[in-house]
Amino acid sequence: MRRIPAYLLLLTLAASLPAAAVEVAPRISDREIIETLAQLREGQRALNEKIDTKIDAQNALMAAQFKDLRKSMDYLWGVMVVMLAGIFGLIGFVVWDRKTALRPLEQRMVRLEQEVHADLQAHHGEDSELKRLLKALRAFAAEDERFAKVLRQFSLL
Repeated sequence: MRRIPAYLLLLTLAASLPAAAVEVAPRISDREIIETLAQLREGQRALNEKIDTKIDAQNALMAAQFKDLRKSMDYLWGVMVVMLAGIFGLIGFVVWDRKTALRPLEQRMVRLEQEVHADLQAHHGEDSELKRLLKALRAFAAEDERFAKVLRQFSLL
């Protein structure tokens, strides 16, 4: 039975050891609390000033970058305007060139059309070159059967 109280004593001692491990904090006065709080506030102000300085530096850097970006965009805008002006100028030149290049051809076609129309007009009567040519072909077709067959195919006989 003696063993039980020894175990009990040992158990009580083991249970009380954590209580002995707690360190008693020294008593802090109100003055020390106020001084520490003042130091913390001063440190906070210093951090705020440092952060504000860095933010201002970043803002200045971003403003410079935006200014550079704006310059680049203005340059690209100018290049785009010049390119569009060049394209429209080229289109205008092509249209103008086509008109001037086709004008002599149009005049020649009008002249040929007038000549053909003059040859085919009815007021020429029996002297029309086309009518004389058809008479000659029909006269030849009367003698040559193969030629007459060809003229019939084209409804000229």
